[in-house]
Amino acid sequence: MKALLALSLVCTTLTVVPSLGAAEGARGALRVDVGEWSVVPAFGLVSAGTGRIVARNLGEEPHELVLVRTPRFAQRFPLQGDHAILVPVASSGVIAPGGTVSFVVSVKRGSYALVDNLPWHYWKGTTVAFAVR
Repeated sequence: MKALLALSLVCTTLTVVPSLGAAEGARGALRVDVGEWSVVPAFGLVSAGTGRIVARNLGEEPHELVLVRTPRFAQRFPLQGDHAILVPVASSGVIAPGGTVSFVVSVKRGSYALVDNLPWHYWKGTTVAFAVR
């Protein structure tokens, strides 16, 4: 069980450096796929600045992505009922199954996480951490 938990934490937490200023669509957008129960970023290096996150729901349930700046490991946010307690930097809002949304974010150097904070989704590991340089 401990090995499975460790594997789960490794698989859902990335330390990547995405590139906000250089990626949108081809110019500045950070592309992210979300589904049951994963968040998979499709970006390489991320630098500080303002840009757009384009989130695609590949799942069969609604999802959302909340961007938070945090020194915490993405699996260690405090909980209240079926949600993580977060201070959002930005949010996608609810993404319908098969839907795609985009939202503007402004980030500084530091540690961030994208968290699906719909009921029970965070509990199931739908989060990813990354660093902004």
